[in-house]
Amino acid sequence: MPLLYRSLDNASGLTSNPALAQTRFVSGKDLFAGFDYPKGAPQRCAGNVTTNCLKANQNAAPVHIPITWSSQTDALFLGAAFFKTNHDLSYAKANLVFKLGGAESFTIPPGMHLVEVADAITGSRYGTVERDGAPLDSTPAIRSIGLANSYSLMTQNPALCPLPDALALLGYQCLDAAEANNPAILKDRSEYWSKGFQNSIRDLDLMRLVYRAYGKAF
Repeated sequence: MPLLYRSLDNASGLTSNPALAQTRFVSGKDLFAGFDYPKGAPQRCAGNVTTNCLKANQNAAPVHIPITWSSQTDALFLGAAFFKTNHDLSYAKANLVFKLGGAESFTIPPGMHLVEVADAITGSRYGTVERDGAPLDSTPAIRSIGLANSYSLMTQNPALCPLPDALALLGYQCLDAAEANNPAILKDRSEYWSKGFQNSIRDLDLMRLVYRAYGKAF
């Protein structure tokens, strides 16, 4: 997720101008020696790291930059369909989603674990795999299932506070004390979160279908 922070001027003084550091998914130096592009997000100052880093008063925080659903689906389709040069399926595997308990299930290999979400309406369970010790939201599939689980939690308990991290990063806030004890508001919020959950399940089904079509070398 991109990082937003307050920038510094040429004298290292704090300004009110925002700066944005994009997440680096692929580094040029992994492919060509010395080609360090794009630049990675700056580190936070801590311990021995005191220069060329983000200071506490720069208020660095993750930022959610939404894009249209059609842009997301186009990126998923084009990436899975055409990032297969030399049979490299790493992009497709990062978007791997499958239904558990059927023909799509498989044995999870050593060093990896299952991450899943259940659809309470249909009874279907959607899963993906993640490497043990992987960082937070290590793949689009992990992030999508985590978001679905967050919506599910809020559907069941719309007064839940603090909010799941995935929703807090989207800018949602907890209900206040009066709202959390108002049955009408709780019903309305539960229905709202339920729609978000259903949209998440739709996205997972799309990822499933794209992987089934383009997730294999032949």
